[in-house]
Amino acid sequence: MIRSISDFAPDGTEAGVGLALQDDQCRYIFFLAGTRHNCPPDEIFYAGIGGHKEAGESWLDCAYREVQEEIGTEVKILSSAETWHINRNEKIEKVILRDRPTPLALYEMIHPADTPRVG
Repeated sequence: MIRSISDFAPDGTEAGVGLALQDDQCRYIFFLAGTRHNCPPDEIFYAGIGGHKEAGESWLDCAYREVQEEIGTEVKILSSAETWHINRNEKIEKVILRDRPTPLALYEMIHPADTPRVG
């Protein structure tokens, strides 16, 4: 069955994008998260690029906006050869999407009980 990203994240769902960036030499690029994430002494936290999707924003527009906000550059977003869905029970299934570009993964993220956004 061919599906849409909105089948997995309908309107009103807290949703966002995450990107793995590659440079022209096929090296993956991440950035230091700074003080936003508390780490134990002598540890460094590297974060991927991404964030929450705003109301009325397309997935692609969200991705481009997050890249601009976080690292201030333009990127070319490519389709993944296949897409995987990882649900909250850790069941993994390959899905076929009509949306383009296609993401590598769609996953349901649950906030732990001791966090502000539990659930």
